[in-house]
Amino acid sequence: AFQQPVVKPLPAIKAEELGTLFRKIERSNIEIETLALIEFQLHVGARPNECAGARWDEVDLENRLWIVPGSRMKQPGRASNGNAKDHRVPLSSQVYTLLKTLRGITGNSEFVFPHRSDMKKHRNPQTVNIALKRMGYGGRLVAHGIRTTMSTYLNEQGELPDVIEAALAHKDGNKVRAAYNRTDYLDARIGMMQR
Repeated sequence: AFQQPVVKPLPAIKAEELGTLFRKIERSNIEIETLALIEFQLHVGARPNECAGARWDEVDLENRLWIVPGSRMKQPGRASNGNAKDHRVPLSSQVYTLLKTLRGITGNSEFVFPHRSDMKKHRNPQTVNIALKRMGYGGRLVAHGIRTTMSTYLNEQGELPDVIEAALAHKDGNKVRAAYNRTDYLDARIGMMQR
């Protein structure tokens, strides 16, 4: 009775286009917090809502980790419901430096990327999409497509698929395997995220 929805791939750029994107970010006339959010998303590969809602109490600069609580993680096929496990994201040296700089700018807010007019709220997850359009990437790249670029690049580099999927916080489709394999491949992801 109902037609299956057509799944379209999200717009994403190739890894070799990232240099151009970073140069456009550096030259753009956009608020520093928005630029930092784009760069953060590019480096950590997390979902737009997870990045925009990042809180300072989730960031462990000493151990170079961002720990996204399970309550903020997406569940397969639906929004977060609090049953997911925490997602540990290793911070590359670039992200570490970015966060140390941001701490001096947004550290008075509970959010790493506070809303421009209300420090008690975080930036809208659509902020990156709007900024990318302004930089000329409309129809070529969306915030969630950054994850596609990251996955494609890491697969092309020969990184282990399980490690890449763990970095993207994807659930294993094989329920039996998922029940037995409980690692998040953190040690392997530290080096991978730096590369």
